[in-house]
Amino acid sequence: MHTIRILIADDHVVLREGMRVLFENSPGFAVCGLAENGQQALDMTLEKKPCVVLLDVMMPIMDGAEVLKQIKTHSSTTKVLVFSAYSENEYILKMIQNGADGYLLKSSSKEAIIAAVRMVAAGGCVYDALISQKIMAMLNDWQQKAKLSKSIMPLSLREIEVLQAVAEGLSNKDIAVRLNLTLRTVKAHMSNIFSKLRVTSRSEAIIKSLKEGYIQYVL
Repeated sequence: MHTIRILIADDHVVLREGMRVLFENSPGFAVCGLAENGQQALDMTLEKKPCVVLLDVMMPIMDGAEVLKQIKTHSSTTKVLVFSAYSENEYILKMIQNGADGYLLKSSSKEAIIAAVRMVAAGGCVYDALISQKIMAMLNDWQQKAKLSKSIMPLSLREIEVLQAVAEGLSNKDIAVRLNLTLRTVKAHMSNIFSKLRVTSRSEAIIKSLKEGYIQYVL
């Protein structure tokens, strides 16, 4: 089994230690660091190159949104799963825009946290049910106020199929199996999708394609 190296970044020591114990007692995980502030989270990520960073939104010294942005700029292979008590729209949008690979609330069960980290590590996107509902509400509001933007190049039917699979949380490998494509072809489609939608992450691609009506979100 491939070991998922995880870094836990939260300013509350009890939560950090609780998450450390959870992952150390779960097969297939190795905790490579604990960060108590944003700057430390960024420095440790660049040094240790974890597979997944479990990141809080509100962090001392450097907030979670900036940490996320810097990680995606300087350590693009590292996945970031937001783990926060904040569910306000402004935080959700900021983290997604900065490249979050998922967003869980701290009320999530241990099983849901473990499953989410595994999915994110495999290349999928994961959102807490409440976060998904808020995203859908925002998208519905946007769709009522705007028509399909003429500045966006139209997506092909195959690209839409790939995007729908991404919205369902599938990794590139899983998408290749579902659509009977090679992994290389799926990656090429993802590159074209990013270019046409003018986005830089899977989360942004999902949000923008939902906003423009290309795909439907699956809770």
